[in-house]
Amino acid sequence: RYVTNGQTVEETVWFKVKTYRNLAANCGKYLAKGSKVAVKGRVGQPEPYIGRDGKPYAVNVLFAENVEFLTTASGAAANQELDGAMAAASAAAVVSEDEMMAASVDF
Repeated sequence: RYVTNGQTVEETVWFKVKTYRNLAANCGKYLAKGSKVAVKGRVGQPEPYIGRDGKPYAVNVLFAENVEFLTTASGAAANQELDGAMAAASAAAVVSEDEMMAASVDF
């Protein structure tokens, strides 16, 4: 968010988040489009792609080391099992860059 000419302007910056191994399995199992998460990881090089309008773009990439699922109080009880699974997946998420490139899952 920034101010220009006295007007507050809000911009959204999108990231492609890549996960691996158990972390990827848990994200695939428990996340859906629109899920709110907090991600900690390493920023990668932007990846080029062609948009629906035929123009070239680049997307920011984040290699996730930890993904925290953000839930409401009413959803907390349903996610108790998930807490243990995510802790184990985060501990196992430290991999080499070669391993990352070999087995990625995009969200």
